[in-house]
Amino acid sequence: MKLPLVISFVLLALSGGSLVGWALSGLAVPAERPRRKAWGILSLGVLLGIGAVLVYFLGLQAGRSPNPVARSAPWEDFQLQLDSIQIPRADALEPIREEVSLSAALSHLDQGAEIWNKKYKCIGCHLNGSYLLLRPAFSAVAGAPSPDTREFFLKNLEPFVGKKEELLLRNGNRPAQVVWAAAGLATWDAHVVRALSPETDGVLRCMFRLQKENGAWLSPDCWPPLQSDAYQLATVAALAAGTAPGWLDGAKEPDLRRRLVLLRKYLADTTPPHEYAAVWRVWASTRFPGVLKPTARAASLEPIWKLQHEDGGWAIRDFADPAQWGGGSRRAQLEAEPGYRKAPSDGHMTGLAVCVLRDAGIPAGDPRIEKAVSWLLKNQRKSGRWWSKSLNTDTYHFLTYGATCFALAALEKCGRLTPTRR
Repeated sequence: MKLPLVISFVLLALSGGSLVGWALSGLAVPAERPRRKAWGILSLGVLLGIGAVLVYFLGLQAGRSPNPVARSAPWEDFQLQLDSIQIPRADALEPIREEVSLSAALSHLDQGAEIWNKKYKCIGCHLNGSYLLLRPAFSAVAGAPSPDTREFFLKNLEPFVGKKEELLLRNGNRPAQVVWAAAGLATWDAHVVRALSPETDGVLRCMFRLQKENGAWLSPDCWPPLQSDAYQLATVAALAAGTAPGWLDGAKEPDLRRRLVLLRKYLADTTPPHEYAAVWRVWASTRFPGVLKPTARAASLEPIWKLQHEDGGWAIRDFADPAQWGGGSRRAQLEAEPGYRKAPSDGHMTGLAVCVLRDAGIPAGDPRIEKAVSWLLKNQRKSGRWWSKSLNTDTYHFLTYGATCFALAALEKCGRLTPTRR
């Protein structure tokens, strides 16, 4: 029993008893009222206080089960859950599959996006944002994804894009949501319909109207790594503009051309805040011309190779110091992790590194790429995902979802996914 709760309960009982005693004392003979009033208030207050405590103790004991079953926190059972869809919790100890299952991974991604769209109802970079950025890219081997997430993005932005309400998108994390939506819609157009849609064109134009004069976008500096700083967000914007079929060539308006120059200059002239952002700049340069010259891009690949582990994978914790994530808010938490400086390879960084290296022109037959692919093939978990420990909390580990997207995209870029019809 918690002492403050008991004290509060007794005081309430005494107060109630005193009021009853005061009322009953009014029935006494007038000459004796003062003395009887005092005794009535005191006795009834004490009796009711003692009775209240007894009732409380008896009720507490009656409510106890001889074998109590502890109720676990949501993340202790499920990473994502909605109605009959239950995705088990993400855990580093989850068993590894003997063979890679594309169908298990796709099921994990489809269900995760569905839950996020319906339950959380926002554009989240770690979940449905990663899904639409990467899932359409392996449609050739896995079939086109459901259009539900694309439609969710458009429905989410429809009240704002191209209207006076668009000003409301300038605050908080809404610019980041628009940037990630534009990147996902661009990927859909590039790999599913293979043509620029008017909806994607509209969101891309909206994205650049939200751009700041320094060439970047407002970033809340939270939820690393995918929403950690303005620089990384600008690389996603560059990917969006460069991925949408024919969009850069069709952007003829003077103000839009000016904003494209601002983005190019920002990415080219600003030093990335950490190696993780530098990896994304390399990726952006493969689709958005002028960010890096060929020699500078080749030089930017060297840190990636140096950070590759002996087992072939990469660890995201090697790509930034703890103080560099989330505006420094994660420093104490990350530095307290056992073995932070010798973190094991993870699915997110390994998948991302392979995607970037392949798009930068490194052949799939390069021995270092083959080692990375071997790591990916050996580390899919029973649920279909690839494990990656969160940089934010030790609860849901949503980074595993993006890791699964990147892992599949990397395997597809290396020709290691067997086509399936779903």
